[in-house]
Amino acid sequence: MTTPGPRSPRLFGLLGVAVLGLTAYVVVGSYNQTFVPVVRAEVIADRAGLQLDRRADVTLYGVTVGDVRAVEAVDGRAVIRIAIDREYADAVPADVSARIIAPTVFGAKFVDLVPPAAPAADAIEDGAVIHARTVGTETNSVFDSVMALLTTVQPARLEATLGAVAAALRGHGSRLGEFLSDLNTYLTRFTPTLPAVAQDLRTLPEVAGTYADVVPDVLRIADDTTALSQTVQDEEAGLHALLLSLVRVSDDGRALLADQGRRLVDLLDTMRPTTQLLAYYAPSFPCMFATVNTLRVASTEAVGGQYNGIHGVVTFLPGQQGYQKGLDDPVVGADGPPRCYPALVAYGPHYTFDDGTTTPDFNRTTTEVVSPLELARMLLGPAVVPYVGGGR
Repeated sequence: MTTPGPRSPRLFGLLGVAVLGLTAYVVVGSYNQTFVPVVRAEVIADRAGLQLDRRADVTLYGVTVGDVRAVEAVDGRAVIRIAIDREYADAVPADVSARIIAPTVFGAKFVDLVPPAAPAADAIEDGAVIHARTVGTETNSVFDSVMALLTTVQPARLEATLGAVAAALRGHGSRLGEFLSDLNTYLTRFTPTLPAVAQDLRTLPEVAGTYADVVPDVLRIADDTTALSQTVQDEEAGLHALLLSLVRVSDDGRALLADQGRRLVDLLDTMRPTTQLLAYYAPSFPCMFATVNTLRVASTEAVGGQYNGIHGVVTFLPGQQGYQKGLDDPVVGADGPPRCYPALVAYGPHYTFDDGTTTPDFNRTTTEVVSPLELARMLLGPAVVPYVGGGR
């Protein structure tokens, strides 16, 4: 049997200390979740408050998915370093935001991860930066604000003020209720117009710029108005005489209308058929005046010039047939709509009007030889050259 050397107890002691240290390291590491795989991220907030401690929970949909590892102040902002368990990291979207809230008024705060309405498909990764959009108000902050308010506002004066307000409102509750109801109705009607008001406020700088551009013109108009006012003041006597003349003219006009008003009404009533007829044919007036002007130009060329007399082409047309009963009865009140005929040209067409007469055949041609008397009858008509011996 081998006897242990003198150094064996010391070696066992060192081994015991090492085992104890290793055990302590494992226990502390287990408590700090050092050996748990996590995804580390940072939450940036304006403030974290006094009730957000290290080891505070990090939740998602009410489920604890990690914890807070450290809270630091960097560049005037709070940087909260969190660790999310690897098994829950895939459920946290990359575009998640955070809220730093407390479950109760006096409870410790925790970090609540809030996914957006349409979360991203990618999961959060190690080193991600999350922005906090809400930080709950702490009780001590409320107390600090109340203490500052009470220090500034003296309680005695506050009591007197509240007593005066209560005395003023006593007996006027119904009127106050009506006022609040009317105010609610007004705000209900005003709320839908807020987008338009916001748009007007956005365009206000542009409008102000436009007004700034026209300020010189406005000042110039003001100067001109000053000069005009001075002119009116200088011509005060003339304006006074003009106003007196207008008064006399109005008196004369009133007397004229009182004496001849009925006759003027009758005159206008008598002119109504004529004006209605002119209104009916009004569309043809521009064409008529243009045609008359064309005829004037043509007449100027045909009459005068370097030769005396009329210059033109004269043709003979067959004479109108004599009156035929039943065919040439006159038409009384014949109506023709307003129309516009084309410009005059040489050898223009013949236009027929509804006056009751039979339209002659101007295209009639013949090669028969006629006597001079028959030719005269054809040209002048049987009314001028009658038939002799009971002929046609």
